Order: sequence, then structure tokens, then C-alpha cells
Amino acid sequence: MPCPLVDSRFGHLNTRLADMVKVFSPGQSHGRWATCLSVCLALVLTFALLAPGRVLAQPPSSTKPAAAKQDIGAGKATAKAKGEADAAKDEGGADEPQTKVEKKADDQPPAEPPPDPSQTQKVSPVEIFKDPNAEALLDVKKYNPIRSVRMMPGDVEAVKVTAGNPNAAVDTTVIRRMVDGMVAQLTNTKNIQALIDPPPNMPAGSPTMRAIEEATRNLLEPIYMARAAQNTRFLTEYNRILLRSLQPLLKHHLVPRVQAMIVLGQSGNPEALKLFLDEIRNPRQTLWVKLWAIRGITNIKQNPSARLSAAQEIEAARVVAAQLDEKTKDMPWPLQLRALEALSSLRQGYIPAAPKNAEMAVAAMRILADPKARTEVRAEAARALGMMQITTAVPDYNSPLVAYAAAQLAAWVGDQIVASYSADKGTPLNATKAEYLTALLVGPVYQAFEGQAGVRESGLLHGNATAARSDIQKVADQIKPVAKAALELIRAPKGQLKA
Repeated sequence: MPCPLVDSRFGHLNTRLADMVKVFSPGQSHGRWATCLSVCLALVLTFALLAPGRVLAQPPSSTKPAAAKQDIGAGKATAKAKGEADAAKDEGGADEPQTKVEKKADDQPPAEPPPDPSQTQKVSPVEIFKDPNAEALLDVKKYNPIRSVRMMPGDVEAVKVTAGNPNAAVDTTVIRRMVDGMVAQLTNTKNIQALIDPPPNMPAGSPTMRAIEEATRNLLEPIYMARAAQNTRFLTEYNRILLRSLQPLLKHHLVPRVQAMIVLGQSGNPEALKLFLDEIRNPRQTLWVKLWAIRGITNIKQNPSARLSAAQEIEAARVVAAQLDEKTKDMPWPLQLRALEALSSLRQGYIPAAPKNAEMAVAAMRILADPKARTEVRAEAARALGMMQITTAVPDYNSPLVAYAAAQLAAWVGDQIVASYSADKGTPLNATKAEYLTALLVGPVYQAFEGQAGVRESGLLHGNATAARSDIQKVADQIKPVAKAALELIRAPKGQLKA
């Protein structure tokens, strides 16, 4: 079956994209799309631009401070007057209205209970992902600790000092001893057990319970310190030792293997690319190791001192895109998100040996066009498609279809932002969610069209889709007002509305 992204004859599109094509085929009217955006924009502006000035959503309290103040010097006269009034009330005024203020208070409906912060500040529900490969790695008794030469007391601090000082001599012996010591700490049976199932009598601040976290932090901090100090010489040696020492942990217990890949992934070391790809391909590897391996590829691309060849980038993109295949549709969305981030960084949409298939672009398009996919995942798919460098080697690449799918997502996000506000009062029902969705709208969705600053030929409007640029521009022009209105809405002071 022809690929929908590389076939301009819309009748050949598969059924999964059929509805979208009926609305967005370049040869048909775009009325439904214009209506969708118009309604979305109108709803946003209804709440963002309600009255000529700023008005309080709730009226101020009607209490009168002056009435509460009494002349302290009145003394006994005040007390006497109060006593006489009480006596008169007891004799004949029991059935009379108490006071105007009290009567008014009785007539008012009961105050609404304050909103539940767990609902008004929630972006998404708590989710639990189960990985069969991970469950098989939880038995501590199956794994032996990895022993090492005993560390010297000052090794950790010495490595950190060297990392932060480009002029310091790099002592690989100390680095190796420190790294191997952290490996021993990560694979220590008692440390792992204390993390996943601590004994009931173990205090929360026990060094054993914090050992895994401490070891991971000690391995990560030299990376950040050397990067901040631009200490390339240290990073080269440190990354080489990390790669050698941490690789065996990827076949150990779940905890040390995930922590090891976190460190390797954060290193941004191009020499670790082969390891990342091998672990992503490994069908027996846990998904959480794969997630950090994919993140490692993104970090390599974001590392200004790292360089990958075109062949390496294409191979990496192909392996990552395979994680988004329909066969893996039940994959946890955080892993999908990391995979699409990597595709955005790699910018490879097709394999030169088979350009007509547009393999990586099709994988991202499948996510973007899936209404059941997570919003943030679809937004990242839109950005990935905008970042991919698709040349004329791909025949009939359908850039307008990508633009229309991204626009559909933008309209849906706009509707969700509006739904985060009260329809009658315009007050936020979930301001946190509205801000989160707006960030997606003005971030990855907008960048799908405009690209990223400093990245050459990024964005659908600046790529090689010269013939279709006018159609893409029309769609982009309708998204901008929605993004602007969403920003104005979330920036309005709480309890106040813009007119």
C-alpha cells in the first residue's frame, strides 16, 4: 500500500487517515477546518477578552470596619446601653428580625467549598506502567555484587574538583577507582534491597537506603561540572571510563541497569552510540533502559562538541523509529515521547537507499494522526516532522498533510485550554493544565511550522516544500491567533478577566 506521506493521490490513503484526508485534501474546501479554528478562537477570546477593563470575579466583602470600631472612652455608658437593648429584646422583640445584616446573611446561599488542589492543579492522572522484562529483573538473589578496589576517602571529591578545573591534571587512576567504587555501591545487594523493599526497622535517612541515589549523583555531577567548565579533556577520559565500567551493569538487576543507563545517557558521549542502539534493539532489555538509551542519542545531538556522521544519524533514526511501529502501539507514552524527541534532534526522515518509503517520517505521522495518542506525544511528533530534512529524493512527499494534521492537533489543544476555564465565570478550573497545554501549543506545535532558532531549514515553512509553502502558510496563519489568545488567557491575573 502506498505511503500516505509520499503519495499525492489522496484516494490511495489508508483508512486510518481517511477522515483527515476528506477534510484536508488540497483539492477540497477547507471550510470545516476554518470553522473548527474559528470556533476554537472565538471560545478562547470569549474568556480572554470579556469586558473593557479588569473586574473582580468575586465581589469584595460587605463588612464595614467603621461599624466595628467603638469609642473606648465611652466605657460604662456603652455597656449600660447594650444591657438595656438586650433587655428590650428579651421582653418583646424575640419574634422580630434580628438585624438587617444578620437577615442578609441568612438569605445568602452557603459558600462554595474551596476547590480540591489535586483536581485544579492536576495535568494528568497517575499512571503505572508494567514491563514484563522489568518484572523478571527484580529478584535480588539472582545477581552478585560487582566488587572493586576499595576507594580512598577523598576520591569522590578529587574527581569533582578535577572536573570543575580545566587546568587540573586528569588522574585516570583516581577516576577509575571512584567510578568502580560507585559500581560496587550500585550493585550491592543490601543497597538494592533497601531501595525496593526496605526492612521495617530501617530509618528513612539510613545511608544504606540512600546509597543508590548517592552513587548515581556522584557519577553524574562530574559530567555537569566538567561541561559547565568546558573541561573537554576531563570529559573525554571520564566518559571513556564510564562506558567501560557501566556496561556490565546493563545485564544486572533492574535498579543498577537503569541507573547505569541514566548516567551513560546523560554523558552525551558519541562513543556510546553503538551501545545505545544495541540496547534499544535488544528485545529482552527493559523499556526504562531503552528510554534512557534513546535520551542518550538526543543528548549526543545536543552536545556541541559531539559529531555523528550522516550514516550514524540515519541508522540511529531508523532504530528509534522502529520503536514507534504499530506492533509496539502499547508502548508507554514516555518512551514514545523520548523517541520522537530523538527524531527531532536527528532530523532524518528517510533512508537514502529507500527514499520513497519515508520510513522515519511515516512513524512520526502515525503518532500525530492518532487521536488516542497522548497530547504531548502528538505535539512532539508534529515538531519531529517539521524538523526532518526531506529533500526531493522523496517523491511526492505530502507536506500539506503534515501541516493539516498539526493544525487539527492545535485546534484540539485550544479546545482543551478553553475547557480548563469555567464557562459562566471564566475562572480557571485547572490553571496548571491550561498552562501545560499552552506550552505545547506555543512550543512543539508552533515549532513544527516555524522551526527552531539557529537550526537551518527547520520547520515546515522553511524546508524544501517550496511548491506547497503557500498552503502550509495559510494553515500556520490560522494557528497563530489561537496560540496568542491562549497565552493571553493564562496570563490574566487569577480572579480577573480581560475585557
